[in-house]
Amino acid sequence: LCKLPEILIEMTCRMETDDEKGLFLISALGVLSGMIPNVAGTYGGQNIEANLFVYIYGDYGCGKAGMGYANMLGSEVDYKLICRYKENLKRYLIDRAKYDKELSLWKRNKATKAKPPTKPDEPVQEMLFIPANITKSGLHQILENNKGKGIIYESEGDTLVEALKSEHGGFSDLLRKAFHHEKARSYRKTEKEFVDLSDLALSILLSSTLDQMKKLIPSAENGLLSRIIFYKVNSTIDFHDPWSEAKNGHVEYFKDKSKYFSDKYFDHLSNPKKIFRLSEGQKKNFIKHFQFKKKQMMDDFDVKIQGTANRFGTIVFRLMMLLTVIRYDENNNNNNNILTCSDDDFDNALSLLKLVEPDILEVHRYLDRLSLNEERYILLHKEGKSYREIAKEVHGDERKYQTVNRFLKKQMIS
Repeated sequence: LCKLPEILIEMTCRMETDDEKGLFLISALGVLSGMIPNVAGTYGGQNIEANLFVYIYGDYGCGKAGMGYANMLGSEVDYKLICRYKENLKRYLIDRAKYDKELSLWKRNKATKAKPPTKPDEPVQEMLFIPANITKSGLHQILENNKGKGIIYESEGDTLVEALKSEHGGFSDLLRKAFHHEKARSYRKTEKEFVDLSDLALSILLSSTLDQMKKLIPSAENGLLSRIIFYKVNSTIDFHDPWSEAKNGHVEYFKDKSKYFSDKYFDHLSNPKKIFRLSEGQKKNFIKHFQFKKKQMMDDFDVKIQGTANRFGTIVFRLMMLLTVIRYDENNNNNNNILTCSDDDFDNALSLLKLVEPDILEVHRYLDRLSLNEERYILLHKEGKSYREIAKEVHGDERKYQTVNRFLKKQMIS
C-alpha cells in the first residue's frame, strides 16, 4: 500500500505498530467515505457513492485509539454544521418573534384585508456524526435533516448493544437499504404523514467484541453481514508506554487534518456533481478478478458466501472511488468533473480487500458455527436433554448452560 495517496500514508505512519496502522487506515477510510458528497460512479446500472460500512472487532480491552484519531478527521465538518445551525436558530428566533407580533396585529385588523405575515421556516439541525445509541425513529429524523447523509460512529460496544436492545432500536433493515442508496419510509404520528428518505448515503464505523456484534448481525444469513468490511484488532501481551514520545502531538495533528478535509468536503458540496469511472482495461481486469474470487470463495467456503463475494465487488469499487477522490483533492484537480481511477488506486483497493478478507471470512465462520450450534441446541432439547447436558455435548463444557438457556428461551422452546 505504499502507493496510496500521500495524505493517507502520512497519517497512517503516525501510528507505531503494523496493527495500529491497519486499524487507523481502515477506520479513516470508513470516516472519509462519508465526507465526499456529490461524487458517484455507475456500478451494476446504478449510481453509487463511496460510502463504506466498517466494523472493528476484538477482545475486551484491545486498543482502538486509531478509531478515535480517524473520528477526529470529521470533527471540523461536524463542528461547522453545528455552528451553522446555531446561527440559523438565532436568526429564526428573531424572525419568529417578529412574525408573532405581526400575526397578532394582523388578527386584530382583519377588516383591512391585508395579507397575513409569512411564517419563517424553522432551521433543521444537520450533523456529520450520528450516534449509534438512537431509536429508529430518531435515526429517521436525523437522516431527514441531513438529506439522507451521515456517518454512524460508535467505538463502545456496550453503547451499541443497548441501542439494539431497545424496543424501537435495531436499525439493521435501514442499514441494508442505505448500503444500496435505496428509499426508506417512516411515519410521523404527530403530523400523521409518511416521510420518504431517498438517496440514502450512510457510512458506518462501529466497534465491539464478536459476542456484542451478534446483537446486530445474529446469523450468517443476515443480509447486513455481506455489506461490511470487518477488521480485527489483535490482542497483545505488551503494555503500551503511555508516555511514548511517538504519540506526542497526535491530537493537534489530526485536528489540523480535519480542517483540510473540512475544506474539501464543503468544496465538493458547493460544486457540480462529479462522476467516477474506471478505464475500459480496468473494467475487464475487475470482472476477471472477481469472477475468480467468487469461485474461489464458494469452493473454499460454501454457496452461502456468494452474497459476500458479490458485494466484495461493490465495496472495492467504492474504495477505488474514495482513493481517487482523495488523490484528486490532494493534487487540487478540482476542475475535473470526470474522475478516472489510476492504476495505482485500482491496485490499492484490491490490496485493501486482501488485507481485510481474512477477518471478513473469520466473522462468517464464527456466525456460521453459531448457527450450527443453535440448531443442535434445538434438536437436543427436543430429545429431552437438560441445558447442562446440551452445553456439555455441544461445547464440551456444561458451565456454558446459560448460553443454551438464553437461546432456547428466545426461541420460546423452554
